[in-house]
Amino acid sequence: MKHENCKWSSLPAKIRKAAQEIGLDETKWNDNEIEETVFDKHWWDLETKEVEVMEMLGWDEASWEHKYEESSWSDLPDHVQKAATAAGFDEDTWNEDEWPENLHKSWGDLSEKDRNAMMVLGWHEGKWS
Repeated sequence: MKHENCKWSSLPAKIRKAAQEIGLDETKWNDNEIEETVFDKHWWDLETKEVEVMEMLGWDEASWEHKYEESSWSDLPDHVQKAATAAGFDEDTWNEDEWPENLHKSWGDLSEKDRNAMMVLGWHEGKWS
């Protein structure tokens, strides 16, 4: 799972150090100002160190670029299928791009469980609309 839902003080020291290497600090992290760092770049435009840090934070190219929306259910990694299931998707709804009703809310109104699941899929508050 990605770490965006954790407070800075709860992050493992290794993750805090990595986040600092891409310009994040406690204030930016806790205030969800992560958009001001590398999050406005395409995956292929990230520098090698940035890719390493983002992978430590739980991102990969599929979650970064299209939040697995271009992947069929059978192509999703196991942990992503598990998160999608927790958010209310099943194979049919995923493949038909039918979002569960529980996700038709603003980010702040989603349950913690749904926010956590959607973060595994590549969503965060700044990208949720």
